[in-house]
Amino acid sequence: MFKGTQIELGGETYTVPPLSLETLEELEPQFQQLAAPAANLKERVQRLMPILLASFQRNYPEITEAKLRALLDLPSLNLAVDAIMRANGFRMAKPGESAPVQESTGAGSTAISSPLPAGPSITSEP
Repeated sequence: MFKGTQIELGGETYTVPPLSLETLEELEPQFQQLAAPAANLKERVQRLMPILLASFQRNYPEITEAKLRALLDLPSLNLAVDAIMRANGFRMAKPGESAPVQESTGAGSTAISSPLPAGPSITSEP
């Protein structure tokens, strides 16, 4: 199991690790789509789901999109997105701030906007 951020969904604790470089490259278009405004919540979730699923499947290859959708609600969706963004070196924009940048050094910036209002807190695995 890869180290990552622990989040609780449906009474279970999941460890959400950073994505592999290969997966980050494959999902780059989905990360870029997050910067564009979504028409509604359904569209935003559709944009997020490939990223969420890939992140969870790194440690839980058996998890399906249907199972993940059943586990997530609005607060936990925000929690999962924040955990994934931070695990991969992205910082979410603060209100009134332009799109956030990738926190790592040497890499280009990637725009990501906050998908939902703030939810519960997360903890990093030691």
